Amino acid sequence: MTPERIPLPEAADLLGCDPQFLRVAMQQGRFKEIGFAAKRKRWTYYINRRKVYQFLGREVDLNGLQVETP
Repeated sequence: MTPERIPLPEAADLLGCDPQFLRVAMQQGRFKEIGFAAKRKRWTYYINRRKVYQFLGREVDLNGLQVETP
């Protein structure tokens, strides 16, 4: 997995929701601000780490990682 990509369970945890809720919502085209779901034989989810942090209003560095605040 690339550094800018975040696993769905981790994204759901950051967003404060159940992973299944996030899966279904993305399949329905919601949460386009953070990524997308694509159906081939199975559903595949692409969620961008930087966009998740921006969606939550958190600071991110140029690599898409959260900036620690003192």
